[in-house]
Order: sequence, then C-alpha cells, then structure tokens
Amino acid sequence: MSFAAFAQVIAVSAKTGFRVPQGLKEALQVDSVMRKGLDGQQLLALLTEAWHRRPPSVSRGRRITLTSASWTSGTPAQITLTVNPRVALPQPYQRYLLNALHRHPQLAGIPIHLTIEMPARRTKR
Repeated sequence: MSFAAFAQVIAVSAKTGFRVPQGLKEALQVDSVMRKGLDGQQLLALLTEAWHRRPPSVSRGRRITLTSASWTSGTPAQITLTVNPRVALPQPYQRYLLNALHRHPQLAGIPIHLTIEMPARRTKR
C-alpha cells in the first residue's frame, strides 16, 4: 500500500485479542495528533532541520528559503509552507520533507498534505 507508506503496521488478532489494546492505543494517539497537531515552533524546527540537512535546488540563481510553516487540523492534516522567492518546490523535494516529518515519532502514521504558499508580490511604485 504505497499510499500509506507512512503508517505504522501492527499485527493484531481479533480472534485471540493479541495486541488489540496496543492497536487501539496507537489509533487514539494518531487521532489526537491529527486534531491537535504540532505547535508552530516545533513544526518549523523539524522542517528547518530537514531543510538544512538537504537544501532545495537553486531557482534562477537564488536560494529558496523557508519563511514559515503552519499546521491545519483535519483529515488529512495540512501543513502550509511559505517559501521565498516565489517558486514552486519540486515534487521530489516535497516528498523528502514529508518523509522527514513522518520520521518524527509524534507524526508516525499521520496522513499529511503539504501546501506551498508564496509571499505576495510587492507592487512597484
């Protein structure tokens, strides 16, 4: 199931009840994180660490910088990144960021949708 590669696999048995409590505990934890999410500072710290470990490619001779990140609860959870300059992050780099987030123990098993915003253009006077 490539669409759920981020999800943790727990073997359970409905017949014997083997590890059913652990499966329910994990499901409740995932639900809690999806509702509450991460605070802005913690989310930005995780993304900044991944960003510095492997920066995105240069766009038109300029480095792409991460200016902000926000978490929106829902199914799936949505993370909105603001980058500068106004460019779209390549799809492979977005996958890299999602994988970096899913490696965090608190986000294991959480479906996340990444949205890239660009700052508003300045108007010339």
